[in-house]
Amino acid sequence: MFNKNKFFIAALIVLFAACLNADAQQTVFDLEGNVRKEVAVPDAVIAVLKSDARVDGCFREKGEGANEAKWFAASEIDLNGDRKMDLIIKAKDACLFGANQGPFWVFQKRSDGYQQVLMAYGLGLAVLPKKVNSFNQIEISKVVSQKPSSKIYSFKAGKYQ
Repeated sequence: MFNKNKFFIAALIVLFAACLNADAQQTVFDLEGNVRKEVAVPDAVIAVLKSDARVDGCFREKGEGANEAKWFAASEIDLNGDRKMDLIIKAKDACLFGANQGPFWVFQKRSDGYQQVLMAYGLGLAVLPKKVNSFNQIEISKVVSQKPSSKIYSFKAGKYQ
């Protein structure tokens, strides 16, 4: 027999857990999904992004005056527990997308600004709980030859490899 009280209590627990997690840092990013708590991409980071050949090509194609900041979605996350907010950035403009994938960038916040520590193409990015050298591992997922595929990156020698 269906017990309404047990169902109601279970629903309250799920709702309470979701509310507690609402302020948690976003750890899963889909290429075509939204970024929760989107932050502005600093100008210095946009300059680094523009040094990428694909990004530069799209900017040239769109012409001068393109609002570069609207091409990217960024989220803050502390990847190594140093209380400095690192950035995970994904492309928003379709010009930056490839066949069934798009770029993701990770920038580490350092005392002198931001340093790019990962650039990878995929359909999704997940920050994993496991740490290597004090940094969370990162998984990039994609579809290759109609089969799901993923690669896990660990932080070594100042960047994700």
